[in-house]
Amino acid sequence: MANGMPYINPGQTRADLPPFDVPPAAGGRSTLRIPVGPTYDTIFLLLEDAGGGRTAAEIAADIDRLRLSVGTRVKWDLTGAEVCYLMAFYGAAVHIGGASPISVGNSGLLPLFLAQPWRQPVSPNPGEANFSNVDGPSYGTLGESSFTLEITWAAGSGCTVATAWAATRPGTPLGTHITLLPLARNLAGAGAWTGADTVSLASASASYCRWLLRTTGAACSTG
Repeated sequence: MANGMPYINPGQTRADLPPFDVPPAAGGRSTLRIPVGPTYDTIFLLLEDAGGGRTAAEIAADIDRLRLSVGTRVKWDLTGAEVCYLMAFYGAAVHIGGASPISVGNSGLLPLFLAQPWRQPVSPNPGEANFSNVDGPSYGTLGESSFTLEITWAAGSGCTVATAWAATRPGTPLGTHITLLPLARNLAGAGAWTGADTVSLASASASYCRWLLRTTGAACSTG
């Protein structure tokens, strides 16, 4: 039981994942080839150095980029700071098996929440029932050619050991799932930014979409 923390709910199975192809090293890259077939609810990473688990601040600085791919399709592409921020935000909502909220950096833990059962999207149509989301969205890998997690380590990374396990359920095909990808737009001086400036969702199969806005430079407002 890695780190003494199974974080497994009824109906889930704990799966110890294979080792990364190479150990973490400053400026290097480690790839985890996750077995296909099961449905993955959460992937747990344990990141350590010689002194034990890395803290949340250290993990954010250790990871230059984290990418999760299904086959040749990149589904997550985040910096260390972004993944720690998002997973800490999600973890505050999660109480697994009656335990306390899952904390990023708790003895080196970095959870990657693929299923987010606490989400209950509200229908935009008055009188229409809300979307049921109790069991997902998870990452089903049944029938997929590969499922890969790739971490590029920052030049100053102090992480030297990375291990992983997962909360899984019986295999299903990849259905509704959450994708976390960067979209950038530079504004020269005053201006307005809209999602349509960056990407068209007209042909997207997603039932809804949420933007995470991060700004640099001059102050901005939303409306």
